[in-house]
Amino acid sequence: MFFVDYEASYSTTINAPVQTVVDFLHDPAGLMRLNPVIIDVKNDPNDSQKFIIVDQLNMLGFKRQLTYTSKVTITEAGMEAESSTGAGTTTIARFIAKSAGTAITELEERTSVNCFFLFLPFIKGVIAKSHTESHTRLKNRLEGVEVKTH
Repeated sequence: MFFVDYEASYSTTINAPVQTVVDFLHDPAGLMRLNPVIIDVKNDPNDSQKFIIVDQLNMLGFKRQLTYTSKVTITEAGMEAESSTGAGTTTIARFIAKSAGTAITELEERTSVNCFFLFLPFIKGVIAKSHTESHTRLKNRLEGVEVKTH
């Protein structure tokens, strides 16, 4: 009753072969490091599919760090990450690379969130900014433009 669902979708055309994009998506830590709010990502030593992630978020003018876990599943065309970020909030991010022509790939992301309704405006804002920037960084990286990561 107090928890709500939200979904955001992003699509980016990348001037690179689909296999190049898929190969990058199969490096979950590399992909996560392109996200501007993620300041650290480590593979869980006990589970190769699990990652420990630290975000740095600006909450009400204060910088706060949030540590959470994400379980990654590699798929044929990309990857899926299911995260539990605390306070009952869960996210599932699905990334799929599709050929859009010779050496052109369409990267599609669909992120689903379930969270306490009062958190939704903040979460929507973070996702909109950080995921858009992540797509830009991924496009630039695969098209040979220098990219800043953490």
